This record gives sequence, C-alpha cells and structure tokens, in this order.
Amino acid sequence: MKTLLLLAGMLPCAMVQAQPEPTKDEMAFEHAISLYADDRQDEALLAFYEFMTVYPDSPLRPSAHFNIGVLQFNRQHYEVAAGVFKQILNEEYNEFDSNSLMEPYKLYKHQSCRFLAEISFEQKDFKAAEEYIHLFENVYPYQHFCGNELTAYAIYTATMKARLYEGQQKVEKAIQTLIPFTFQNSLASNEELLDLLINILYRHYTKEQVQQELTNAIASIQIKSKKRDTDVTMTLFGERIRFDDFMFDFEGDEKHDVTYYQKIAKENILFTRFL
Repeated sequence: MKTLLLLAGMLPCAMVQAQPEPTKDEMAFEHAISLYADDRQDEALLAFYEFMTVYPDSPLRPSAHFNIGVLQFNRQHYEVAAGVFKQILNEEYNEFDSNSLMEPYKLYKHQSCRFLAEISFEQKDFKAAEEYIHLFENVYPYQHFCGNELTAYAIYTATMKARLYEGQQKVEKAIQTLIPFTFQNSLASNEELLDLLINILYRHYTKEQVQQELTNAIASIQIKSKKRDTDVTMTLFGERIRFDDFMFDFEGDEKHDVTYYQKIAKENILFTRFL
C-alpha cells in the first residue's frame, strides 16, 4: 500500500488572503508536521502524542489522531496502528472536515478503514479485510468532486477486492474484478492494478494458458457501428471490455479498423508480458 500523506492543519499562506496569528495548538501541530517532512518520523510521532495530551479539545485533534496511526503503520507496528484506527471509527469525527485542494475532505474513518484493510492483508486475516473493504466502500464512502480521483478510487477498490478474492481462493473472481481496468483511460494510472493482475496470472496459470487466453481475446475484438458512435469490445477471461473512444488518438479510418484495436491490445503490458 502506498502510505497516505499525513493530514495537514493550516493551509499554506500562499493559498489564503489573510491569516490570523496561529494559535498554540496550530503551532504545535505544524511543528509535528515539519518533523515528519524532515524525515524525523519518531520525533513526529512523539509530537503528535504530546499534542493529543496537551490539546484534547483542539479542532486539529482528529488529524493528529489519524497521523499517529499513519506513523505507527509506517513503522510496521501494525497492532498499534490498528488500535489507533479502530479508536477513530468510534470517535465522532466529521468526515467532511476541510483538507486540501487535492483531497477536499479529511475522511478520517474512510481512510482508517483503508489502513485497517491493509493491516488485515498483512496478517492474512481475509475475513477482517472483507469487513473493512465493505466499511470504506459503503459505510464511510469516498467523497470527491473530481473525475480523475473517482476513477483512481475505482481502480484502488478493484485492486483491494482482487487481493481479497485471491486470498479467499476465488481466483477467477479476482481476475474478473481487475479485467475492466486493463486499458488505461488517461484519467488515472492502472499500473499497480496491472502489476497485480499479471502476478495473479503467474501464480495460478501456466504461461501457455495465459497466452491462449490473450490470443483468443485479440481475436474476439468486435466493432459495431451505431448512429452516433462506434462500439468496440473484447472478451478477456470471460469479461467483456469496451474500448472507449477517448482512450485513443484516431487517424483516418482507424476508428473502424479492427487491426488498429488489435495493435493497441498487443501493446498493453498485460499482453507484452505473455505474448
């Protein structure tokens, strides 16, 4: 799992017009953040623990609490980190506390469930992982207004579910969960997802079996012209994938040429790895 950045406190001065003098709790919080930025994680952790003790009523308390969990996770103290994130699930923290331009909301509980799912995978506790995936997807859902971030979240969720299914010995279901994201759509990277898919295939199939499936997939590409657009599909591991127009730069009649889509498929890292 890529470790999430610590939740920050005050916005950078360049992003606001006029800032009042920082309060003592704000200065203490920013000091802890600066320690982390200087790669002094042990000191940052102690500073956040001290913050929680000295400023229990600060509006920055939820962020400090979450950051303690992240830092314990970074240290691979998974039991301690899990305890912190479980505490957060029982707190009355506001998921919609303002965060940053990239991630508008703090989403303490959603993010905590992500970490708890990751810790469950580390411990090979797939029942717990399933519970936390359900929680971050349905009970404390991700919130964003940007299509790129929502696409990235969909890819992340598919990756987490596929890891779960493989751990539950549901290999076909794991593969089918990843297949719809095989081709990058320019909104978000699918590199980690493809890496997982390739590794699952190596673990459970022979190279010859995968080669045959990919060869069949290329042969299955179909183009159906409609009044206003063209519908192009491929069947891969039993799942039908649609090639979206915005994924490609067409020249001439390529949009209606099956060999163009076959070429695109063969250039995908999944196909180049096995064929």
